[in-house]
Amino acid sequence: MNNNLLPIKELSFEFDNFEEFNERIRGWSTKFVQVDRGLASVTMRHRMTNDINALDLKFSHSTTTLGAPEPGRRVFGMVDKVLGCSWCGYDVTPNQILRFDVHEEFDSFTPRGFVARTLSVDEKLVASVAEQLGISGFVDY
Repeated sequence: MNNNLLPIKELSFEFDNFEEFNERIRGWSTKFVQVDRGLASVTMRHRMTNDINALDLKFSHSTTTLGAPEPGRRVFGMVDKVLGCSWCGYDVTPNQILRFDVHEEFDSFTPRGFVARTLSVDEKLVASVAEQLGISGFVDY
């Protein structure tokens, strides 16, 4: 087993309002904006190693998001069980895998009850695995 995948650090938070959530993620390259009125709750679970980050987010209210992947990372995402999501102008179906473009910002709209999962992997790890599997140019996109 690759020692870069261990140890795993895990953080879990529940926020009673959007302002508290946005304060906690200040410094991220992503901005979340609550669309619906009323107090919104957010649940966040974040697992991390040196090379990989896994993030689960659940929002009680509709949300818009604008951001970009962190430089040097490849990010993939998936929404769960909620219809009506859009990603960079396209409709997204539950369990469809999304690839965050490393050269452009992304934007999304998500309805009430939205659950998202993202996986962020260090480019060097992706390149190493691709090389071991004989896939050339995998991280050149």
